[in-house]
Amino acid sequence: MSNKAKIIAGVAVAAVAGAVIGMLLAPENGKDLRKKIKKNFDSLSDDLKDAVNTGKNKLEELTKNLVKDAESMKENIKDKVVGKSEELLEDAQHAQNNIKSKVSNS
Repeated sequence: MSNKAKIIAGVAVAAVAGAVIGMLLAPENGKDLRKKIKKNFDSLSDDLKDAVNTGKNKLEELTKNLVKDAESMKENIKDKVVGKSEELLEDAQHAQNNIKSKVSNS
């Protein structure tokens, strides 16, 4: 679990605990207290779902960007390898031609 997720979970738990303690200490009848607890729990639940969805969307976006960057890097490396291979092949052909000419001149 990442630090951000731990912080979000900690804040959510603290908020629930604080709300429950505050309600339990407030002078209200049981029915009103249960309604208030349910309302706060539903609100917190919605906030938590929103936070999870936001995190999920950011993760999907980061994943897409990572894949895109990896593909770009792959193409860049491929181009460099092909370029170097062509250079080495040309150098080898020049060396072969030099050797052939030296052998012919001997």
